[in-house]
Amino acid sequence: MSTYFSKQKKDVINKLPDHLNPQKFLKASLLESSELFNIDEWAAKLSEDGREYMMAVVAEAGQQIIEAIETGTFDPLTPNIRNVIGSRVREFSQDINVTTKKRLQRLLRDSIAAGDEIEVTANKIREMFNQFSKWRANLIARTETYYASNFGTQEAMRQAKVQRKMWITSRDDRVRDTHQIDGQVVGVDEDFMLADGSQMPWPMDFNERCIHIPTIEPKT
Repeated sequence: MSTYFSKQKKDVINKLPDHLNPQKFLKASLLESSELFNIDEWAAKLSEDGREYMMAVVAEAGQQIIEAIETGTFDPLTPNIRNVIGSRVREFSQDINVTTKKRLQRLLRDSIAAGDEIEVTANKIREMFNQFSKWRANLIARTETYYASNFGTQEAMRQAKVQRKMWITSRDDRVRDTHQIDGQVVGVDEDFMLADGSQMPWPMDFNERCIHIPTIEPKT
């Protein structure tokens, strides 16, 4: 994601023409059009790379579960896995870039209000994307990696016909209140009940750090 935001920074800066009147140019063509930042184009680029990465994470997580329980095999290319990951990637690719464009538009409006010259505006854009690369990139990557990993775990348990699963927190003071359900066990196709009464089939929240694991009945 850091590389992705760096590419966006370079592209946006290159589209800021230093030979045009900044007030006229920004007002007329940048704020409301896709000339400076085309959401659909950037979402398509992220979706292509993101799908490959997410599928690889699913495959790795699923295989680890199969090896841990020493039963069955894992097929990471089932229609359900393809559909879920495809939908997830399309959703976050669009949402991420919608957020980026909104922040860019706000920056440009503030820059216009301040009477900034084009280079001042460019520096503000550079700083915005630099900040994205420092914190936002990691946040997005962590959220989507945990989503794919926990989904791969869930699908592997289903394929291996595991009967029950357990929620495991990170067991530190950063666990959010709603996720304080460490050790909760439910059927593999059932939802976990969170502390606020909401439900989740597997840990999948924003900035997720919890996992879930199969619970195997001891052999008698």
